Amino acid sequence: MKKITLAIIFTLLGILNPRHTVAEQPYIRRIEITRQNVFDKDLENRNNLVFRIANKLHRVTRERIIRQEVLLEPGQKFDQSAFEQSIRNIRALAFIGDVNIQIDTVTADSIDIELTTEDLWTTIVGLSSESGGGKYKISLYGDEKNIAGLGIGIETTLQYASDKDNGISIQAYDSRFLGSRNMADLNFGWSKFSRILDLTITRPFYTSITRWSFALVGQFERYRQRLFNQGNEYFRYKRNLDHVELKGIRAFGVYRRFEPYVQYIYQHDYYGVELAENPYNSIIPANKTFSGPGLGADMTTVAYDTAFYLDQFGAVEDLTYRYMVDINGAWSGKFWGGDRGGLIFGLKAMIFQNPIPNVYAGIISTYSSYQRNSKRVKTINEAEAVVYFKLSRRHILAANLFSSYAWRNEDDYQITLGGRNGLRGYPDRYYSGIKTALFNGEYRFFTPLQIFTVALGGAAFFDAGYAWAANQPMRLKDFKKDIGLGLRLGLTKSSTARVVRIDLARGLDRKVTYLSMGTSNVFDLDTFK
Repeated sequence: MKKITLAIIFTLLGILNPRHTVAEQPYIRRIEITRQNVFDKDLENRNNLVFRIANKLHRVTRERIIRQEVLLEPGQKFDQSAFEQSIRNIRALAFIGDVNIQIDTVTADSIDIELTTEDLWTTIVGLSSESGGGKYKISLYGDEKNIAGLGIGIETTLQYASDKDNGISIQAYDSRFLGSRNMADLNFGWSKFSRILDLTITRPFYTSITRWSFALVGQFERYRQRLFNQGNEYFRYKRNLDHVELKGIRAFGVYRRFEPYVQYIYQHDYYGVELAENPYNSIIPANKTFSGPGLGADMTTVAYDTAFYLDQFGAVEDLTYRYMVDINGAWSGKFWGGDRGGLIFGLKAMIFQNPIPNVYAGIISTYSSYQRNSKRVKTINEAEAVVYFKLSRRHILAANLFSSYAWRNEDDYQITLGGRNGLRGYPDRYYSGIKTALFNGEYRFFTPLQIFTVALGGAAFFDAGYAWAANQPMRLKDFKKDIGLGLRLGLTKSSTARVVRIDLARGLDRKVTYLSMGTSNVFDLDTFK
């Protein structure tokens, strides 16, 4: 009797998740996967030579690549949670567009599941341009996000920039490395101001009941740190960064989760003079090495949903509603290979919810602090808040507020704000400091019009922001503002850029109009999804 009473109490407190019986769930007799080529649906409506040629050139995703995302097997009893996660896994693949589902009852206790997937076009060779605040970047790129239908991707880019930061980058990745549940990503970049080699291998929580996850991250970067004033570079110096991080996570719970983790962090920062006898060389930081173990814990509640016409043109957008808090710390010392004693402390909190119908709102705050020899030498707090209000199916009001505040930082720390990072009606990197705030508000509309495979939409927007120096207070009256109109192009069959943005912004303080372009929205829900 005592055990029953305790179980009831724990269940009411939410400590135990009540187990739902599976006795009433039907058995899965068969799971059939139908893979459609990029233009199969279009060819059902009209016989188009271009569509037929494109389908011939495109290699359809292999069935095993789709099937390995399905967490159910024939002979098992149907599990609604695992089935929904399977669909999310498939939709998360960059080379898959629509996923259609059909469940047929065969007998009183058995079902057939039919999944139909539609490939996106994954072979891209083209020319793109991004601009803002009078600066521009032109890229010649060649991408293949689904080599031979195996789910392996490679992206290459040749870049020409107005600030002479010309170069090349190559990225290769596999979401199921060597057929495992591990993800691998290798990125190499070379340009006038940087040399980058990054490697990431992770094993994510691919189901809600997965219990273990790990990550290995290596960053080896050689670049020129550049400081700006009113859009013009006034100083640069050498910085070499070697960063290695190993992290292991254990999860408890399903929809109310507790995830403690251990980690090891090694980071060596080397700084050097680029311009001899420059008076600003005195602000170049000293070399430092941080090496040591760390502990952390993530506490979160999750619920899943889908939506349409928030950031993309008609594609299903998977949402995760959550309350989350993450606390972590790491310690460095000579015993672990560090050059001196140090402590890194981090705190992250996030809320993303659908509080009332047609409204999506979230806020995320990240605090990080670095102490060396018991003295705080670097502290940064960043926060972002977002609200989306759907006026109707294809019309939406969206707003985003971002702020960053730093104190007790080294003299070289700088945040820039301008035409290419949100303040569209002003020169690029025109405002600089260690504190910044940026507001972006947009009215977005997605029309039903479509030319070939390109959907048409538009936006009206308002931006306001500023960056402050250490000795300046953050004041609303300092905000620089702009307004503008934009064209949105939805590349409905592309796996590379689903939205192309072309904006004209008029600065309300400087009375200058700038063209701002990009292959994504100025802000979106990706941080919260």
